[in-house]
Amino acid sequence: MNIMEIQNITKTYKQKNKGGITVLNGVSLHISKGEMIAIMGPSGSGKTTFLNIISGIDRAEVGTVIFNGREFMDMNKSEMALLRRRRWAWFFRTLT
Repeated sequence: MNIMEIQNITKTYKQKNKGGITVLNGVSLHISKGEMIAIMGPSGSGKTTFLNIISGIDRAEVGTVIFNGREFMDMNKSEMALLRRRRWAWFFRTLT
């Protein structure tokens, strides 16, 4: 059973006097209950942007994030804050 479904996430940052820079393009991931995942990649590859989107801190231009059958876009800021406080845990580690 998937506890979280991330489908076709795309995020582009606008740059002044330039086009945009796409840091996530069509990213999808399914996470099962009890599963732990690692997000790895070089600096600037979109790891923090991805975590911000799947935690509801930021929004993607395209795609959906569903947690326990509920779409993030249907939640207000208070519901998102409560979800992050009670259900999320992030651990950051630099590998050398």
